[in-house]
Amino acid sequence: MRNNKKLLGVTGSMGCGKSYICKKLVELGRGEVYHINTDLLGREIIGANLTYIEVRSQVFQKFGYNFQANDGSVKKKELGSVLFQDKTALKSFNNIILPHALELLDKQIKGIKSELVLVESALFAEHNFFDIVGYNMLLVYANLETQMDRLSRADLPMEQIIGRINSQFSTQEKLEKIIQAQKESNSGKLFLFDTTNNPDISKYELLFEVIRGGSRKWFTI
Repeated sequence: MRNNKKLLGVTGSMGCGKSYICKKLVELGRGEVYHINTDLLGREIIGANLTYIEVRSQVFQKFGYNFQANDGSVKKKELGSVLFQDKTALKSFNNIILPHALELLDKQIKGIKSELVLVESALFAEHNFFDIVGYNMLLVYANLETQMDRLSRADLPMEQIIGRINSQFSTQEKLEKIIQAQKESNSGKLFLFDTTNNPDISKYELLFEVIRGGSRKWFTI
């Protein structure tokens, strides 16, 4: 909790519907809910933002200046094709970017007036930053067939999609990491939401009411 705001981390594998759920909760909140997508924070850092020139310079020094665009930004797709096939390279990239992304996230949270703040990231468990949302987590999941069907429509080569999936924890691993972190900190709530069968609006309304009430340690929809 920060300044009496409710903070909720929203996580899950690619294609599980994290962003869509956040969109629905924002709509249901009618001004009470704010959504932060950490992917966008990362893009701000590797984009042409002058604030992060030195950070991008570290990226180019590590991975090569052939990944530098004319405007000084990182060529996201080109570098991604390398990172998501090499876990060591991905770890090195994250070591450069993550501290700045978390600092940017913290500043953004502090400036928000909404009652509930949703922080979306696929990588809460991988990088163990549950503390930034008070260990309150919504784990979104779907079966593999549903995930792959959704991801097939993405503007990414299939080999890069598979590489990204393999670079992340499975749903079960994410769940285990969340439970472990909540147990060790003795804090936080956990909500589980299955999007396999494309839930109707009533399920999102129920989720919103349960999150807003905040009275349960666990809740599965």
